[in-house]
Amino acid sequence: MRHFIYDKKGASAVEFALVAPVLMFILAAIVGYGMVFLTAISLQQLGADVTRATIGGFSASEKQELAAEHLAVARREYVLIDNNQVAVDVTYDADTETTVVEINYDITGHPVELFSGLIPMPANTFTVRQSISERTT
Repeated sequence: MRHFIYDKKGASAVEFALVAPVLMFILAAIVGYGMVFLTAISLQQLGADVTRATIGGFSASEKQELAAEHLAVARREYVLIDNNQVAVDVTYDADTETTVVEINYDITGHPVELFSGLIPMPANTFTVRQSISERTT
């Protein structure tokens, strides 16, 4: 019995078994939040690209068409953005000559949902608003 008490051959395995869950949680949090931030930054960039594309339109309907055309081409470049989950809305204020583009992205089915029970996650819809003014001073 005395030999069993002082034997230290399995100490490393026991220490690893105690520390491994914490390390796995930290790794999952890093990957999960990395995906969230990559998606949010990609949506910001997509919103800026679409907003710049609307500058050539003269009316709200032309701006909406330009936004839809650019969105169809540009969103293929973003890895974590599903084309079917993106909704864009363009409003144009003729008085201030300002175009506002709002992009809503539903993350349902997004790979980040794998981490939803493990780490706190943001809302299911990301919203990005970009505006551009055509008025020169």
